[in-house]
Amino acid sequence: MEGSIINNTKRRITCIIVDDEPWAHEVLSYHIERHTDLELIGQMKSATETIKWLANNSVDLIFLDVNMPEISGVEMLRVLAVKVNVIFVSAHKEYALDGFELDAIDYLLKPVDEERFDKAIGKLKSLMNIESSKKETLTIKQDRGFKVLSLGEISLLQSYGNYVKIWHGNNMDLVNSTLKSVLRELPEHRFIQVSKSSIINRHKVHEVNAKEVTLTCGNSVKISRLYVNDIKQLCL
Repeated sequence: MEGSIINNTKRRITCIIVDDEPWAHEVLSYHIERHTDLELIGQMKSATETIKWLANNSVDLIFLDVNMPEISGVEMLRVLAVKVNVIFVSAHKEYALDGFELDAIDYLLKPVDEERFDKAIGKLKSLMNIESSKKETLTIKQDRGFKVLSLGEISLLQSYGNYVKIWHGNNMDLVNSTLKSVLRELPEHRFIQVSKSSIINRHKVHEVNAKEVTLTCGNSVKISRLYVNDIKQLCL
């Protein structure tokens, strides 16, 4: 049955961008739009403007530039009256220590790529305790409505062209999505990627060797060299 993934997150993470460079706003906006659980609610060009905005508004996360006219991002965070999660964004490595001393979630170097952005958001979700660790289902959209799959029943997910095959119990559903997008909807403590084209349920592993993983459903999946270190966790 063909379908698509539905994001089950009820509460989106609100965020603002604070940067004096227009192109930086464009790049960060692009990354934010890729995450359906993020909501961009404001864009500022200076620390002064941001401090005034925060006096009357609240936000979960600030993407904060370091080098800005008048007041730097580091200086702004030091004088900020409210506690807020911050991910620093800068073209300069030398300010990273200042950022982490101020308990920043992460420090991203410009230009920000997808992998580093996604990793930073993963850290944020863990700290906010709203990551999908408590999630028990995956909802997929189908032609005739919606279908809810129990994560405990899903054993294997495999990329198939522009689709993803989801094996659960004795059934298989075809979802119009990418493996990377589906992975973002799955809790890390339960699922692990073993190759560029396959994700498995850790609790459905029957046997592991150097080349492949055999699942309780009988399917065998080859292990890619890129994921060998991750697979070692299954043997602990």
